[in-house]
Amino acid sequence: MLEQWREWNNGWLQGEGQPAKMVLDGIVILVIAFLLVWICRSLLIRWQQSCKNRREPLSIQQIMIITAGILAGWVTGAVGALIFSWWGQGYEMIRSLLMLAFGYAGLRMSYIYATEIAGWPGQKMNSDSPLPASEERHEEPRSLKVVSSKIMDTNIIIDGRIEYIIQAGFLEGKLLIPDFVLHELQMLADSADLLRRQRGKRGLDLLNRLRQLDQEQLDILYTELPEAMSTDDKLVQLARSHQAVLLTNDTNLQKISELHQIRVLNVNHLASMLKQQLIAGQLLVVSVTKAGKEQGQGIAYLDDGTMIVVEQGREYMGRAIEVMVTSALQTANGKMVFAKPHISD
Repeated sequence: MLEQWREWNNGWLQGEGQPAKMVLDGIVILVIAFLLVWICRSLLIRWQQSCKNRREPLSIQQIMIITAGILAGWVTGAVGALIFSWWGQGYEMIRSLLMLAFGYAGLRMSYIYATEIAGWPGQKMNSDSPLPASEERHEEPRSLKVVSSKIMDTNIIIDGRIEYIIQAGFLEGKLLIPDFVLHELQMLADSADLLRRQRGKRGLDLLNRLRQLDQEQLDILYTELPEAMSTDDKLVQLARSHQAVLLTNDTNLQKISELHQIRVLNVNHLASMLKQQLIAGQLLVVSVTKAGKEQGQGIAYLDDGTMIVVEQGREYMGRAIEVMVTSALQTANGKMVFAKPHISD
């Protein structure tokens, strides 16, 4: 029966069906040309991606797997083309096309096998995505660092400078106000002493302004600590239990907290670090406001509160003069700068 099928087709192609044969050959050639361009383009793209992403050379095992895949594809294409053996010269084109297509399929399958099973370094592929897993990992969102909460003591609230630090955006995280700190501020605001009452009201007003800035940032921390404990001990215990940072301007509280390995943010320390850095020989214009302890000394202050000791500056009290910095001394209370009047030539 197969022989009769071949004879009938040969008679049709060589006889009256000659024009149809030319049309069929043209269509097949166009299809083959289109498929060849598409396959070559796909192979080029895959090769460029492989060369770009591969960090280590191929092992012998991986080369053998890919080579076997290509050979298996070629053999499959050649065997499959036998069903078109009756088609004279067209058979050669069909065989070439099938060998190329199955060879590409074998290359692709062996490539995936080599990367996933054989463990290609840095080139594990996802079957649903043409991109390497290393590139896909770059697209995943990175985990954000957790910002610790801040516990504020009474002194830092009354001080008031923490408001400007928060407004400037230099302080992140939730601000925790212990209930006993609020109680202490209320006691100060209700005090009969005018100075203490002003300090208490100032602290409460600051908390209200911070609440208006960001209601979610400020939170009250309710505690059940013994009344016999001091305020500093309560703050240290809260900071340890909540793994929080302590905000204060009390140097003694900072030292105690550091002994307990608690992180402390001291506003006074921050202000000292941000003061203007003065070096010997620098010229300044200051106003001598009062006399110094030593004979002939005058005292002046910069805008940030830094004290300037002017040698032989007592005679310039109440006047603005130009001085030259001679030295600077860092003390526990801040930086002290020594200078002398500068007489221009």
